Amino acid sequence: MRALKAILRQPAALFGLIVVLVVIGLAVAAPWIAPFNPDEQMFDGLSLEGAPLPPGGPYLLGTDTLGRDLFSRMLFGARTSLVIGLVANGIAVAIGLFVGILAGYMRGIVGNILMRFTDLMMAFPALLLAIVLAALLRPSLWIVAMVIALVNWVQVARIVYTETRGLVERDFIMAERSLGAGHMRVLFLHILPHLVPTAIVWARLASRPPYCSRRPSPSSASACSRRSLPGAISSSKARVISRLRPGWSSSPARSFS
Repeated sequence: MRALKAILRQPAALFGLIVVLVVIGLAVAAPWIAPFNPDEQMFDGLSLEGAPLPPGGPYLLGTDTLGRDLFSRMLFGARTSLVIGLVANGIAVAIGLFVGILAGYMRGIVGNILMRFTDLMMAFPALLLAIVLAALLRPSLWIVAMVIALVNWVQVARIVYTETRGLVERDFIMAERSLGAGHMRVLFLHILPHLVPTAIVWARLASRPPYCSRRPSPSSASACSRRSLPGAISSSKARVISRLRPGWSSSPARSFS
């Protein structure tokens, strides 16, 4: 409640909170607000020259290079970005906080084992982990979130470990221990509140762009970039994809067939 009152006293923070709530509301209500299907290629979505349409008329933000409504794709793309941002980074921060606090507070052999495991995970290639999970499980948005969570927690753990080692030696922690406070009280009431801002910042820095799936799904970044990148895909990427998926073509005309 004190945090909410502090936000209400700061106009900039209040404006940011309103923007975030509006984006979340639009993402949740996307199926009812979006005027078109985000994956539907409109017959009148391109000009006679094959160029995207500018904003106006039935297309509030115009269309992309395939004639799809950008406003609808941005609304549905916000849902994908929110799932990745909240689920993936939320799990990564939770794991990183747990491992970092435990290793920094316990120290000794427990701390060494946890930090050596963190070093091992940091050296483990994320691409290999993604390929293994994609082979074992059905590729989906949740698999991508799992891969991001299993990769990003190591940075949070190392930062939290370093700060916890410093906090443990502070005078107020020593005084709390001398008064007979238990480990849980020291960890959750005195150390954890000092680490939450750092964990939130690192979660934001560790966030990834929207993922790429087998079916063309909208995302906040792709919806904005498709309009400014007429080719939509480079020739080098097209050659790689054509080798992995025979019969695939980078020509936009193929998408209308």
